[in-house]
Amino acid sequence: MNKNSIIKHFATIGGGTIIVLLVNIITVPIITRLVDPGEYGLQSIFTMYATLAASFLYLGQDQSLLRFFYIKEGEEYKRTLLYRCIKYPLLLCVVAIGVVFVIKWSNIFEDKYENWILICLCIYTTVLVIDRFASLLLRLTYNTKMFSAVNIVYRLSYLLVSVALICWVRSYYSQILIITTTVAAILSMVLNIFCQRNLWRFKKGCNDRDCVSSLDILKYGMPFIISSGVASIFNVTDKMVVKAYGTYSDVGIYSSALSMVNAFAVIQTTFCTLWTPLTFENYEKDPDDRSLYIKGHNIITIIVFAAGLTMICGKDIFVYMLGEKYREASYLLPFLIFNPIMYTVSETTVSGLYFMKKSNMQIIPSLVACIVNLVGNIILVQMLGYKGAAISTGLSYIVFFTVRTVLGRYYYYIGFNLKSYYIMTAFFIIYAVYNTFFPFNVCTIIGYFLCLLILILLYRQTMKEILFYFRDIIQNR
Repeated sequence: MNKNSIIKHFATIGGGTIIVLLVNIITVPIITRLVDPGEYGLQSIFTMYATLAASFLYLGQDQSLLRFFYIKEGEEYKRTLLYRCIKYPLLLCVVAIGVVFVIKWSNIFEDKYENWILICLCIYTTVLVIDRFASLLLRLTYNTKMFSAVNIVYRLSYLLVSVALICWVRSYYSQILIITTTVAAILSMVLNIFCQRNLWRFKKGCNDRDCVSSLDILKYGMPFIISSGVASIFNVTDKMVVKAYGTYSDVGIYSSALSMVNAFAVIQTTFCTLWTPLTFENYEKDPDDRSLYIKGHNIITIIVFAAGLTMICGKDIFVYMLGEKYREASYLLPFLIFNPIMYTVSETTVSGLYFMKKSNMQIIPSLVACIVNLVGNIILVQMLGYKGAAISTGLSYIVFFTVRTVLGRYYYYIGFNLKSYYIMTAFFIIYAVYNTFFPFNVCTIIGYFLCLLILILLYRQTMKEILFYFRDIIQNR
């Protein structure tokens, strides 16, 4: 893929993500002003359980689809590969639903959830599993316009339906949010499948003899069951500990801060959506070419750190929109921002594990970070409340980045400028600590420009290349 084509795809996804971001900026404040933190927290716990369950039910076959997609061209090959990747996760979903309701109706364990909530949970989880493969196909085929369009429709449908029902019913808010979340997910899944319907027509034939065997697909994907599961536990540990030591209201405030951090979606989604398939395609064509990975690492580092600093500096403006009941969320943003920063940049440094098919090693970064996060949350939440959860989660993502980077470079060495990266991370931590415990003041502004200056100096060569690139575009036009 040439440079202009890459930029075009990034621009398409970026434009779509900006619209999704704007919808989020509208959605979250409206919901938080209409719904109490306790109700919002209950819906967050619902999505947490579904996401956690789906991470195991994928069976790692989504990663197999990603890894083997570019090995051979042809619609029949890709249809066969999709069929072999998705059949076992779907079968496991059916078995899991049966087990859940057998346990529920046999009263083996006491539970406080009504039948309709369990039904929604089962439907929503299954939809997440199918939609994972459907949306991944859009990414792999570079169908960026439809990928962006479906994301916009998903967020708009959630906003319009939830607000309409809340204003109409004026009660049962958590139930409305749960139902709306499920309906919006179903709509997203249907649209994603429709966009690549030719690959979903399994009756046309899924018998490509040159396709990767089901056994090889399972062998590659199975280690991701543990790594994805541990990663999901890592991602929800903070909420679980906040709930254990607090209330649904605390979870609601904490989740509202996480929702505002989703403003990073404009960067993280845009980059990660195209980066992984782009690197696989580049590796298959020229395994010795490492220039793309270094340039991508430097550029995304500048972007995410600059955006993170800007968001911390303006955190009070973001959180003001949530309403008075959620105002404390502003002090959670500085460390929660480490999540998208470290994860996004680690996608450039972990490539070696994917290229060398070391799927079993993917378990280690998530497991180490999960243990650090759990211990940190238990200690800090008791001392600092949900601020402690945010600090622990942020620092754990630095550990996650470090372990991913060490392993990725061990199996496929790439000469990243890690010294500059960790210097910038150290200054970012200092700035985050200050803004976690102190309100906006003159020092916030001084610290912001000082950190930006350090970022520019550390990556001055990449900054020059970016400026020259845009200069050339302007001159050509």
